[in-house]
Amino acid sequence: MKRKLIFTLVLALAAAALTACSCSVSPGATPTPSPSALTATPRPAQSASPSPSAAVSPEASPGASNAPDPSASPDASAAPEAVLDFEALALEVEKLSEVDVCDVVAVGDRAVVGLAFDAQYQGTLTDRIEEMVREKITAKESGVTNIAVTADPTLCTEIKALAEEVKGQPMTEAQTEKFDELFEKIQPAGTESSAA
Repeated sequence: MKRKLIFTLVLALAAAALTACSCSVSPGATPTPSPSALTATPRPAQSASPSPSAAVSPEASPGASNAPDPSASPDASAAPEAVLDFEALALEVEKLSEVDVCDVVAVGDRAVVGLAFDAQYQGTLTDRIEEMVREKITAKESGVTNIAVTADPTLCTEIKALAEEVKGQPMTEAQTEKFDELFEKIQPAGTESSAA
């Protein structure tokens, strides 16, 4: 008799524990799949527009967006320059005490840098400053190794305009040609310096 009572009691406790576990798991598990299933449909439309400029959206919904994934792979390999953050590079250079304003445009392993000096700095563009700028940029983006630096106001204005046109997007053919022209006008660091 005692065995039956103990067995019944154990079964009742086990049933209560299973019921409690299933109640606490079901509410947590049920809402999670439902919103994912509901939001999975709108996400491909949202991730389709930013996928050319950012590699985050293909990672965010790898299974939900079958069509954007194949197109994201060619975009990532076709436009590696879109990954470079010109603003971050400029901010890094502006940490130098001599530099007030910096504009940067980079393509592949090349960059053009326009500098405006701090009012307290009485000098001009020197080999030492070019080297410091080069170190700042390569520390931030190790792949950028050919860096042309200028303090010429006209060239700086052109660099700034090009940086604003590109704004993290892949460069057009015309923008790439403009970049090449600017790079040729400015001598890269490591060659004979062109003080402005």
